[in-house]
Amino acid sequence: MAIYLYCLTESGREPPQGLQGIAGAIVRSLVAGEGVAAWVSDAPVESRPATTAQVAEHDRVVRAALAGETPLPARFGQSFADETALRRALEPRVGSLAHALERVRGGVEMTIRIMLDAPEGTAESARVPAVDASITEESARGRAYMARLRARHAEAAELQRQADFLQSRVARAVDAFAREGVCSPVMAGSRSFSISHLVALGDVADYRRAVDSLVESDPALRLLVSGPWAPYSFTSLGSE
Repeated sequence: MAIYLYCLTESGREPPQGLQGIAGAIVRSLVAGEGVAAWVSDAPVESRPATTAQVAEHDRVVRAALAGETPLPARFGQSFADETALRRALEPRVGSLAHALERVRGGVEMTIRIMLDAPEGTAESARVPAVDASITEESARGRAYMARLRARHAEAAELQRQADFLQSRVARAVDAFAREGVCSPVMAGSRSFSISHLVALGDVADYRRAVDSLVESDPALRLLVSGPWAPYSFTSLGSE
């Protein structure tokens, strides 16, 4: 059986008795190195397509760890041939992993998704040039393509301008409570982006109030706050 990795914790942290992970396998703790333990379970050797249920099972284990102290969540799907292979992968990084555990200690991840306004003039800039009887069909297609390309670039630039401005506003609003922050790229199709903050668990209520005050000061803002989560955005725990 392969070994599936859910998260890393400080040594001595044991999973709740009977905690089940992927496919109902019982989760256990393994010593990964000095000061660091890994929460794992057995996993089938054969590779199968991931399901929504499996992602939920992975997160349930990470949340169980979070109930005691902030873990370093592993990316979904990290498995190793056996316990020896897992230790071999983690041992060279034990020092940095222990430091990372200290960095997120007592923290949780809060996420704000922000919707952006549709850039003005997009439809106008995307308008295909009128057909000129003197130009060839191939040339007309080329002009239409370039017009659409310019429109996409103009829209992307305007959305990024909005995102940069709003990211600064949010950063100022939550500065007293956010230990770290990361911003996702703008999703052009949905005209949105997200900002995640590492927040002390005891500051979550104040963090939410700070965001609510920001929205009250500008009702045009369209955003959604979620969390607390385990700090997935503030770890890079993989199989490398």
